[in-house]
Amino acid sequence: MSPPLHHRLLHEATQHGTDEVLRLMPAENSPELVQAIRQGVRQAVLHYAYGLDSLSRQLHPLERGKQRA
Repeated sequence: MSPPLHHRLLHEATQHGTDEVLRLMPAENSPELVQAIRQGVRQAVLHYAYGLDSLSRQLHPLERGKQRA
């Protein structure tokens, strides 16, 4: 996946996650709260994505070596 697609996916996942959290909250939303939730969701998505990438490298080490050769 190319870097522009990574950024778009990260943006869309962050926006969706933030919207879902805000939809489920019974309280009024302040701009600060929205920003804090957005940052938390973004960090969670990045943590998940890096974990998948790391897991993929662990499960397929020989394939990565073939690509370099």
